[in-house]
Amino acid sequence: MNHPPARLTRTARRVAPADERGSAVAEFVFITALLMMLFLGTLQLAGFLHARNMAHDAAVHGARYAALADRSGEDGQRRAEELLTGSLGKSALAGVTVRETPTTGEADGSSRIQLEVEVRVPLFAIFYGPLSYTAQATATRYS
Repeated sequence: MNHPPARLTRTARRVAPADERGSAVAEFVFITALLMMLFLGTLQLAGFLHARNMAHDAAVHGARYAALADRSGEDGQRRAEELLTGSLGKSALAGVTVRETPTTGEADGSSRIQLEVEVRVPLFAIFYGPLSYTAQATATRYS
């Protein structure tokens, strides 16, 4: 029994329904907006962490500098201000305060230097907003 050869038929092209046309453009716009917000948020976090680390570093170095035998609290304050203006700029510096208190219970006359640095945190690397960060460091001066 001979069968005639099977005839190959062309399948019709599938056409997307008319109501889904252009949806890829809308999806692209929404995804791009989400990715842009994620990217800008990451930049903001990086800016905040940079300002925080610079404030902490300036506070530590200023307190250690002020604790040296031939230096004063004002020297440590100036040192912290120099470090901050060099790394973040003058507009970021909100204030530097130094307190020197005698260490209680110590007969050697040592004192404790506490240096506090306040910086303004940049918003989107252009504007300095109402956000601020305060870093503190303590060092001991031995007589």
